[in-house]
Amino acid sequence: MSTATNVNDPTQSATPAAFEPDFAGLFDASTQALARGEHERGLNHARSALAAASSQADRAKALTLASTHAWRLGDFVTAYEAGHAALDASNGLDPLAESNTLCALSLVCAEIGAYGESVSLATRAFDLAQTAGSPSRMAVALNAVGTAHYRIGDHALGRDCLLRALSHAEQQSDTNSTLSALNRYGALPHR
Repeated sequence: MSTATNVNDPTQSATPAAFEPDFAGLFDASTQALARGEHERGLNHARSALAAASSQADRAKALTLASTHAWRLGDFVTAYEAGHAALDASNGLDPLAESNTLCALSLVCAEIGAYGESVSLATRAFDLAQTAGSPSRMAVALNAVGTAHYRIGDHALGRDCLLRALSHAEQQSDTNSTLSALNRYGALPHR
């Protein structure tokens, strides 16, 4: 496992002092790195975005991205800490952004064996998405709920949630969520 880094430490920023792009540019660079699987680079951009953040909402977004990159790098301590910091920053702001943060943190918790916390976070993410009336976000949250239940040992409920996630995503013609649901469902051992 990688050594944990402090994502809240702006001295660990990857951005040279002579070049100070704005939050949006750094956040986009981190998001693009996530899509390309360049997680070291993405984590550095997320740290820089965090240093450039001028609002709680921007802090939450940067911390959620940092958590996701750290999770993909196998740095679960950093992923967990950044995820909780993102949750603190997003609490009470945009419910869909908070749902996104809860989903990301739920997956980190499932990875480290904190299954009860994973189920709780994923369920909260779904509830927020449902309250906000976002079927595509509900599909993402159901993916997290299904993964959490499957990991905790409730395979039938996990499969049901993943199939519901797939149904929601297909109804919305949400290709990314459909592929994610198919990927998670396909990765389950089918008994």
